[in-house]
Amino acid sequence: GNVTGSDEVGGLVGLNDLESIQNVTATGNVTGSDEVGGLVGKNSFESIQNVTATGNVKGSSRVGGLAGYNGAPIRNATAISKVTGSSGVGGLIGENRGSIQNATATGNVTGTFWLGGLIGNNRGPIQNARAEGKVNGSTNGVGGLVGDKFHGGVTNVTASGNVSANKFNVGGLVGIHFRGTIRNAIASGNVTGTDQVGGLIGDIKKSAIVKNATASGNVTGDTFVGGLVGLNSGSVTTASASGNVDGNLAVGGLVGTNAFILSGSDGDEPVRVGTIRNTFAVGSVSGTSDAGGLVGNNTAAGANGTIEQSYFDRRATTQNTSAGSASGLTTDEMQGRAARENMEGFDFGTTWQTQTNPDDYPTLITLHQNLD
Repeated sequence: GNVTGSDEVGGLVGLNDLESIQNVTATGNVTGSDEVGGLVGKNSFESIQNVTATGNVKGSSRVGGLAGYNGAPIRNATAISKVTGSSGVGGLIGENRGSIQNATATGNVTGTFWLGGLIGNNRGPIQNARAEGKVNGSTNGVGGLVGDKFHGGVTNVTASGNVSANKFNVGGLVGIHFRGTIRNAIASGNVTGTDQVGGLIGDIKKSAIVKNATASGNVTGDTFVGGLVGLNSGSVTTASASGNVDGNLAVGGLVGTNAFILSGSDGDEPVRVGTIRNTFAVGSVSGTSDAGGLVGNNTAAGANGTIEQSYFDRRATTQNTSAGSASGLTTDEMQGRAARENMEGFDFGTTWQTQTNPDDYPTLITLHQNLD
């Protein structure tokens, strides 16, 4: 049934710190303020397994389709919910500090900041998860799967909903990626924001890694706009982007900017640069200044980002050049079996595979093995 309260409000239990929750389904709308969830409002220490929550969930901070706040392992969980809140809002969990395995969230997520189709604010590992639904925020840290990813590896994940926000750190999969590795990831929704906007990730920090990933949604923003990543000071390897990219300053088919000058007190280094290896971009790129087929900008205050074994389709991107050392190729050189001969450094047969159709670009073998 429907449940209404203030803080620590859940469809099954408000505050759980005594025993594990297993093999249950909660159905009904849940409304509260802080730590509000379709199944449990606040889950501190106990595991949750084999559960489903269905119904709309509404609150302020730490609001989730399954749990508002979670600090324990969750396995085999599904939330089918429309989730609305302010900060820390997720289709499955609002704020997560536990491990998540085999999870699905379906439904739209709406709020202000730290919003994700699966998790709003994440500090734990995620494995085998997907989010299906629109995510709409009014400020920053908004992602199709996770809004802010502070800690924990993320492996074998997909996000398919459109993502939009009115400010910065907006991504089809993750809004802002602070540290750890994201591996085997697919984002397919369209992404709209202002600054640091990416088809997969809005902003990758210097200690963060992305490996084996692809984004196919169209990306629209103003500054630091990329088909895969808006702003990169970490590492991006074995990845591709195929969506159209439209922005103003520092716009790239794969990465908007791979080098930038810090502002404010975000660390001791005045300049941060990123690394890009074994990647390609094939979506149309449109920008007013610093627009490139693969990367829009790769230099800041004399420091250069690293770009190796990376390519862009000159015709498809509508760009003849790219910042850094990315190589522009013809469509024929990048499609079908011809890609093996022209995309030097790609590990075809182990990591990448060419396509028998002469009109198809290479794909990542690992994505098909783990996510199909």
